[in-house]
Amino acid sequence: MNKFISSEQRYGEKLSSDAIFFRSIALEIDNNPDSIENYFEHPAISPLAHDLAFTCLDRVKFVEALSYGDPGVLIACPGPALAGLMVQQLGNDSQKEDFFGFVSREKARTFLAVTEPNKGSDAGMMQTRLLPGKTKNSFLIEGEKWLVGHGATGLSGVLVARRAEGPLGICAVLLGPEDLKQVDQVHREKLKMIGLRGAQISRMRFDQLEISADKILGHHLSPMNRGMMALIKTFNEMRPGVAAFAVGQAQAMLDYAVLYLDINTAGRILLNRLNLELHGVRDLLHHAAWEIIRNPMDGSKSSLAKLRSTHMIEKIANAILQVSDQSVFVDHPLIRKWSRDAFAYEYMEGTSIIQMKNIYQGLVHQKYRNMA
Repeated sequence: MNKFISSEQRYGEKLSSDAIFFRSIALEIDNNPDSIENYFEHPAISPLAHDLAFTCLDRVKFVEALSYGDPGVLIACPGPALAGLMVQQLGNDSQKEDFFGFVSREKARTFLAVTEPNKGSDAGMMQTRLLPGKTKNSFLIEGEKWLVGHGATGLSGVLVARRAEGPLGICAVLLGPEDLKQVDQVHREKLKMIGLRGAQISRMRFDQLEISADKILGHHLSPMNRGMMALIKTFNEMRPGVAAFAVGQAQAMLDYAVLYLDINTAGRILLNRLNLELHGVRDLLHHAAWEIIRNPMDGSKSSLAKLRSTHMIEKIANAILQVSDQSVFVDHPLIRKWSRDAFAYEYMEGTSIIQMKNIYQGLVHQKYRNMA
């Protein structure tokens, strides 16, 4: 299975065609991510604004195929994205209808605001708060979020905040355009980026933004199921998707190098070996996605898949530079772009250290289950 095959053979005719279109606009979007708005009605992009109701495994295969075209274009596109996973996990029927209906109608980009400047994505140390509002059924959001994809460009999204102390005090808030337009209370700015510029990583600051209580997701659920547990489930399902971004781009870089770069025999042998290794990582990723379907609370395998995928694309990016001469950056702007993008995945949905901690905890739990 170490042979290089066509994208149609690997992903099918429709997804391969969409990937080809993504690649055709990759450099344009990298230069100006907002120009994606010119393509919202394109048949490769328009469906992404809808709730595609994928299983974790279906999503992984879909994301890999489009990331093979270009991950920066995919991440720039409108759609429910990560916020949609949270709304599906926690939202009631009315909240789901409002969120997914709005995103579909408006071709909206969305955000999931979790990470904070001083605490990272450690939900236990989260400082963004929901304070008592001016009326009985309202709250005030106070705090700052950092490194939020589409935080400054999203028309809707989900913010994770603390309502009370302890793991049950974590909650998710659905924010819409009526909230984000309160410019005296919501401050949003894009941050400078080197790789995956389509994500438009942003800073968001909330200064006593008043929201109604019905904006809080999960009122119909128990405190346990709408608190930290819901966050864990959502993150566990996110990680295979991030890994799929990396696998799709890694395959794109290998295929491109074999087709278009002047590489000697030793270099081609190396790339063939890496292609075989990547196939193994893909199998691991599919297995991890299937395990999430079976048990959404066990994220150890999704962490392993994310860890392996991240290391794999970095290894491939470095190998391509080793077997090529320096002119590759001048003559092949896609390689130049992808070489920047390749090192962004380490910082998406948890660094390698965090993933190794999750893997260890999963092994310990498995050991005690076997002993019971």
